[in-house]
Amino acid sequence: MKPLHVVRDLEQAAVLLQPVRLRILRALREPLSASALARSFALPRQQLNYHLRELEKEEPRVTPGLGGTILLSWGPGMEGEAPITAWAPGRRFAWTERAGTDSPRVIEFTIEAADGGRTMLRLVQSGFGADASFDAEYDSTSGGWQSFLQLLRLDLEMHVGMAGRHVFRRRMETGDRQVLLNRLLGTMEFRREGDLYSARLADGAQIQGKVLFERTPGYLMLTLDGTLTGALALFAENCGGQTALTTSWYLKGETIAQMDEISAAWDLVLDTAMRGIL
Repeated sequence: MKPLHVVRDLEQAAVLLQPVRLRILRALREPLSASALARSFALPRQQLNYHLRELEKEEPRVTPGLGGTILLSWGPGMEGEAPITAWAPGRRFAWTERAGTDSPRVIEFTIEAADGGRTMLRLVQSGFGADASFDAEYDSTSGGWQSFLQLLRLDLEMHVGMAGRHVFRRRMETGDRQVLLNRLLGTMEFRREGDLYSARLADGAQIQGKVLFERTPGYLMLTLDGTLTGALALFAENCGGQTALTTSWYLKGETIAQMDEISAAWDLVLDTAMRGIL
C-alpha cells in the first residue's frame, strides 16, 4: 500500500484543492516533465511554474501549544527556532529567544476587542539592555516590527485568502543609510505625490501604489497596486559599522507568476544603484 499523507492544515488544503493543482497532482501519478505538463494543460509555462511552486512550498513550521516551538525566519541566514512561552488561542501568543540565558528576549502578541467591532493587536518585545550598545538593535527592531504590523493590516484588509511569496535581498554597503536608500530610489525613478508614488524597474516595467509606512532614516514600505499586487519594503539599517540594505517584495495572488521576472529586474536595479560604492 502506498503511504498516505494526511493534510490537517486549512491553508495547505486550500493550496492543494485549487482545481488546476488537483489536475496537476493527478497527472503527476506518472513521471512528466514540466514542459509536457504545460502542453497537456494548454497552460503557459510561467503559469504552470507558479502552480508547481505553490504545491512545493513548505508547511508552516510551528509546533503549537505551550512548550511548542516556532521557526523564525527574517531571511536567508537569519533563521532560528524558539520555544512558545504563552499560548491562549485568539487572545495571547508569545515566544522567547535566548531562553535560558542571562538576556532572554520575549516577543508577545495580545488580541483584544475594541470599540466599533474592531480588534486591537498589541505587540511587546522586551529584553533590550539599557546601555548604548543596544541602540542600533532597538532602532532596527522597532522599525522592523512597525513595518510588519502595517503589512499585516494590508494583508487583512486587501489580501485575505491570497497566496504569497517573498523575494528577499540583502546587501552590506558603506555610507549613510538614508543616502543609500535615496540612491536606490533615484535609480528606480521614484516619484511621489502625497501618499501616491510611481517608480520603474530595470526592464522598464512601472510599479505604483501608496506609501504604506515611512520612517526616516532608512524605512520605506510601499503597496503594489495596478498590474502587481502586494508590497515592497526598503530598509537601510546600521549593522556592525556598515549599512544593511534589505529589500523585500511581498507578492500576492497572480503576481507570484511574475516572480522570476521581478527578481531579475530588481537585481539589476540594485546593481546599478550600488555600482561604484566601495
